[in-house]
Amino acid sequence: IRCLHLRKKNAHNVWMIIETAFLEHGLPKHFRTDNGPPFGSTAAGRITALSVNLIKAGVMPEWIEPGHPEQNGRHERFHLTLKQEVAMPPAKTLTAQNRLMQDFVYEYNFERPHEALDMKTPSECYGCSPRSWDGKLRSPEYDSSEGDVRKVGQSGTITIRGIEYYVGQALSGEYIQLKEDDQFKKVYYGPLVLGCFNEESGFKKIKNKKIRK
Repeated sequence: IRCLHLRKKNAHNVWMIIETAFLEHGLPKHFRTDNGPPFGSTAAGRITALSVNLIKAGVMPEWIEPGHPEQNGRHERFHLTLKQEVAMPPAKTLTAQNRLMQDFVYEYNFERPHEALDMKTPSECYGCSPRSWDGKLRSPEYDSSEGDVRKVGQSGTITIRGIEYYVGQALSGEYIQLKEDDQFKKVYYGPLVLGCFNEESGFKKIKNKKIRK
């Protein structure tokens, strides 16, 4: 759908590519990545500025476990094919490299039969998502009856009973919710669990590990 080599691989530039793909092809339900920046982080829930945008677009980010590329095996296998086709050797300029990559994308999608598709091309099998997107990013909405809603400050913290707890700089200015769960309160940003909180141990971040099969 998109295959580009970016000069700067930060959240802003990567999001611009994802945004155009969503507008053209519709929204997926999930967006699986590894843990490298700008996709994942060591922050609570592995959240980044990019995953905040995904949630605001209506897409659930999910991450493979560190050191387990087999959890994204088909994509990793594609990387090998891509490297063999366009980077052995790489082009001398960024423009030339992206031209090679776009030529490869056309061949891969429209000309090359795939054994996994009964020797059809991807273009013969692919359909856009029925979840169209209007290009607007919407902050999560919460039911206040389910728990306390708090705004994350500019320093990435929330304040509970006068004490500040750090939840992540990527959430600066966003609203999160604390929901009761046994002796703890689970901390959510939209559908994403960031961690657990109680007054004795404070806020304990988690790294989302659940991978759909």
